[in-house]
Amino acid sequence: MTRFMMLGPLAVVTADRTITPTAPMLRRTLALLLLNVNSVVSFGTLVEELWDENPPRSAKTTLQTYIYQWRKLLGSSATPAQSAAVAGGFPGTALLTRQAGYELRLGPDDVVDVDQFESAVRRAKAKHGDGLVEDASTALRSALALWRGAILDDTEIGPVLGASVTRLAEARQEALELRLDLDLQLGRHRELVSELSSLVREHPGHEGFVNKLMVALVRAGRRSDALDVYRRARVEMVEGLGLEPSTETQRLHEAILTGEVDLTPRGSATAASARPAQIPPAGSHFVGRGREYRQLQATVADPGQHDGWSAGGGMRVVEIVGAPGVGKTAFVTHVGHRLRSLFPDGQLYASPGATDDRGIAEILAGFLEGAGVPPQQQPTRLTALISMFRTWTADRKVLVVLDDVVSSSHARMLAPSGAGCALLLTSRIPLGAVQATSTVVLPPLTEQQAVDLLARRLGEQRVAAEPVAARLLAQMCERLPVLLHAAAGKLAAQPEWSMARLAERLTSAEDVLAELGAGGAAFLVNVDSTYRELPAVARAAFDFLARRPTRAVTAEVISAEFEVPATTAKSALEKLAEAYLIEVCPPALDCHHACGDTYRISPLMSLVAKRLATTSHAAGSGGAQPHRLRALV
Repeated sequence: MTRFMMLGPLAVVTADRTITPTAPMLRRTLALLLLNVNSVVSFGTLVEELWDENPPRSAKTTLQTYIYQWRKLLGSSATPAQSAAVAGGFPGTALLTRQAGYELRLGPDDVVDVDQFESAVRRAKAKHGDGLVEDASTALRSALALWRGAILDDTEIGPVLGASVTRLAEARQEALELRLDLDLQLGRHRELVSELSSLVREHPGHEGFVNKLMVALVRAGRRSDALDVYRRARVEMVEGLGLEPSTETQRLHEAILTGEVDLTPRGSATAASARPAQIPPAGSHFVGRGREYRQLQATVADPGQHDGWSAGGGMRVVEIVGAPGVGKTAFVTHVGHRLRSLFPDGQLYASPGATDDRGIAEILAGFLEGAGVPPQQQPTRLTALISMFRTWTADRKVLVVLDDVVSSSHARMLAPSGAGCALLLTSRIPLGAVQATSTVVLPPLTEQQAVDLLARRLGEQRVAAEPVAARLLAQMCERLPVLLHAAAGKLAAQPEWSMARLAERLTSAEDVLAELGAGGAAFLVNVDSTYRELPAVARAAFDFLARRPTRAVTAEVISAEFEVPATTAKSALEKLAEAYLIEVCPPALDCHHACGDTYRISPLMSLVAKRLATTSHAAGSGGAQPHRLRALV
């Protein structure tokens, strides 16, 4: 029997000895395998965790060395015969080499404390749902007793492990708060006073613990002590954060002063508080973006004062931009879930798009209803809705996620006001008037990340069997997640197809987007939406690129073609580049012009330009004609 422990310092204990290594990379390798136990962890995922986006040339060889060292420690090897035996039920721990990566297969008596914790929490929630409060509390106590400290607190954490560490830390916090609520419901307020007092000292800014302690003290007949807890908490918040306690905490304080606190043990005073969690589910096939996530997290997690829209000046705004189809929506929803613990008062989500003020009013009404304000108590005027929303967020920690924002004014209307709040927004074209604290630019995936995405959709073995075809598909899709998902969907629907067959079809197809079906059509619509937001001169320049035999163009060419000033032509190309429809030629490329003055369009975007130009002519828009553009200048 081997016991693997991660809920605290990493430890590996067998029946007669401890075999925990001290080497940091060995510890990270095992931690990642344990968090995916009995499943294959791809080479790419392991490399990303160990070296992020800067792996050495010897990464694969070094990784093989780490695996070899772990096999020695575990007394396990992984010859083909042994791998087959383990797959057929051979007892004992084994670290297996698979076609696409490695798999840590546990024996029947092996134990992982993370699995024990999650299993106990599931049992507790099921008991709670059945009304078995005592049993639920007992199960949660067993789950929380497994924690010996912060998860992997003696192990360096990389970008892949970071997501799991955050998730488990949040799960521990949720389990603790639920257990405290259940114990208050069971009338254990006297026993909880000591524990809650310690929690308040350890987490002085956590108002949930403060409120629970106040309720426990009042129910224990210690009303004056409960008022002292409020006074101390308020002083710490005002002096340390410059914030007053939340409306919820102030109301509880007033109820204690007036003697209106319910002394009957029927749950904690915070149980009825609405904490909206509106962010859509994060996809299970998300890959990469470690560097961009760290940039965003550093901005959002910093409570320092930033210029913003709120009077307090502390609300943080992060704008996320990138080419159509690059995965802005997937990124912002994934990040929104990872940041939940920083915003305990709620997470709100909307996709305003090209809506009008009536649509903004509906979004605000949805935000307020999620916050517990029923429709009949909401105002009807937009300005009043904005005021009510800002009032609600003024003393709370709320995350607002706005996906596909077209108008800066709409973003301002939907922004929270509190210094403890944050606004994440994605936009097709950078919104200069937003005054973002930070702008995160999402590039296309790396080739390896694109292949990893295909592997997550199609299975590691299918992709590992055709590595060349997988890389070719990644290139054909220009490493854009929306098109990679489209290609994976086509292959999933045609299991008899090889990846080489689809790559050949895409290579020979006149219209790659049509070959990719609904996913290609969705990408075209995405680009078209961006295209329509551009000035007329920029749209005309994009149409012109569809007719141009070469993919490079300069402002001088645009100026001569449309008989507009050079500054107008330059501005048009800059607008296209800001929308990520074309790009500036980097110094490493020979574009036959001075670097910085030449722009190029990718093969895929050139195809899109042709499609949009054809649609424009068919709709009678007249295309990019010089006399029409001169009239605009």
